[in-house]
Amino acid sequence: MEFLNYHHLLYFWMVAREGSVVRASEKLLLAPSTISSQVHALEDSLDAKLLQRAGRGLKLTEMGQVVYRYADEIFLLGRELMDTVRGRPADRPLRLEVGIADVVPK
Repeated sequence: MEFLNYHHLLYFWMVAREGSVVRASEKLLLAPSTISSQVHALEDSLDAKLLQRAGRGLKLTEMGQVVYRYADEIFLLGRELMDTVRGRPADRPLRLEVGIADVVPK
């Protein structure tokens, strides 16, 4: 069974949000080399390149954009969980999904 390392995902998410390893390392209070190696470890575990150089900065690859959207949702849910446990109201609207099963006669 494969497991996702959420620390690696967090480091990638912060780099993507901040636009650079240096700014992410400042926010996370870690060395840039630590952040960089952990993001590379995530790329290795996913077998996909997530970031690419763009001039002096970084930009998300197509797969990086997909992973970023998932990470954003994961960490939003984590914040929501902590708010719920601590008795704070969630800012997120309820979600309703509607569909029709194929077994319903037409």
